[in-house]
Amino acid sequence: MYRMKKKIRAICNEAVSLSLRKRAEDCLLLTEIDANAVDGTDYRRLLWELQAHQIELEMQLAELRKAHAKSRALVARLRASETQLRLGFDYSYDWEYWQKPDRGIAYMSSSCEDITGIPPAEFVANHRLLRRIVHPEDRAIMNQHMRETAVNRADAQLEFRIKNPSGEVRYIAHRCRAVISPEGVYMGRRVSNRDITERKQIELKLMASESRYKTLFETASDAIFIMSGEVFVDCNAATLDMFRCTREQIINKPPYDFSPAIQPDGRDSLSAAREKIHAALQGRTMLFEWWHQRADGEVFYAEVSLHAFRIETDDFIVAIVRDINKRRLLEQQLEKQAHTDVLTGLNSRGHLLALLEREIKRAKRYNSPLSVAMLDLDYFKAVNDNHGHHAGDMVLKAFARVCLEVLRKIDVIGRVGGEEFVVLFPETTLEQALEVAERLRQAIAAMNVRIESGLCIRFTVSMGLAALDNNDINLDGLLTQADKALYQAKYGGRNKVCCFSAG
Repeated sequence: MYRMKKKIRAICNEAVSLSLRKRAEDCLLLTEIDANAVDGTDYRRLLWELQAHQIELEMQLAELRKAHAKSRALVARLRASETQLRLGFDYSYDWEYWQKPDRGIAYMSSSCEDITGIPPAEFVANHRLLRRIVHPEDRAIMNQHMRETAVNRADAQLEFRIKNPSGEVRYIAHRCRAVISPEGVYMGRRVSNRDITERKQIELKLMASESRYKTLFETASDAIFIMSGEVFVDCNAATLDMFRCTREQIINKPPYDFSPAIQPDGRDSLSAAREKIHAALQGRTMLFEWWHQRADGEVFYAEVSLHAFRIETDDFIVAIVRDINKRRLLEQQLEKQAHTDVLTGLNSRGHLLALLEREIKRAKRYNSPLSVAMLDLDYFKAVNDNHGHHAGDMVLKAFARVCLEVLRKIDVIGRVGGEEFVVLFPETTLEQALEVAERLRQAIAAMNVRIESGLCIRFTVSMGLAALDNNDINLDGLLTQADKALYQAKYGGRNKVCCFSAG
């Protein structure tokens, strides 16, 4: 009896429900009354025990109901979380799935159909589809990846191609990581596949474009430099041939290291190069001629073009250098031929008259003296008639040689007719010009010209001088005055120098 009462008191203390606690207290009171009235028959003891068990069972049922309610709430939260997770996967542009330890598919996102053309259910039903859609050329790397991830729990990534049922090839960026439970149990791999087809196609186009430009860069006959700041950072093979040096001698060197100190226009190469680089960086396309210098010291003419471009935040210049040395030398030769009398090597008529025009303008501008002489070989027709034109040519050549020896460096002489010549005396008064002309007349009178027949020919020259004495006179007027003075010399006995006089 004592043990039964003790048990009922414990139930009373533990009962949460007020009704259960009231019933337990009533049962305890009943035991007290019955214990005083009747000294515990088997029937009443059994009744009390049954009532106590009933109360205990009802308490356990109440606890079970509470636990069931909690369990239902937890399941609801888990389902909501799973729904959110699936929504996240299904609305992701990436192809997501969970692969179980046996390679089976626990879940496959709906994006897989957009990428592969195959519904998720087919992958779930047959996980071998994952290998079948891999491009045949990439199956080896995929098989190697699968073998490695089977024994290695580390994260992994790779790129491969797939071929969907329509035959379309797509590029995939694959990332996967092992899923481990809190208890340390391997639960498979979480996989994310991103469609990078568009990016790869752009990359392939860029690679093809880069390859084409690299081929052009390396096979171009012109030297091509890439400059950053004021130094070369890259060059092609033609550069090494043109400058006769190694790549190491060019990289990180400025352009003026491959130039003579002074350019044809008289400017120093350093300042001129910096000016052109600055102009190119300002967006101007620069095309100009430049004197470059090879590693062995040879200076050559080059045509240079500069174009600026930018990669991200860095500015560069591509310099294309064409060797035009042969062309420029040919142009100079042609120019010299155009300016030079073929027989005598003196200035031609046209070039001499242009020089005279320029010097007259300069003399008027600076109020400086200038004189002109017209020369005519005496009896030259007789030389041609008696000894032939070849002998006459030899006389003209000898005359030109003596003139170059006697005349001053500043004096300019040219052939204006068969045996007629003009001498320009810059910065020279009429009296000074007369002294030079007289020395020349004497030197010519003293010379002998041996022709092919062995004979020696002697000849003389007559000269007429005129000076620029006022600003009203022009080139034609000055030559007319010199021609009048020449007429006086020839018809005054020849082999003499006469000066023009206005009186």
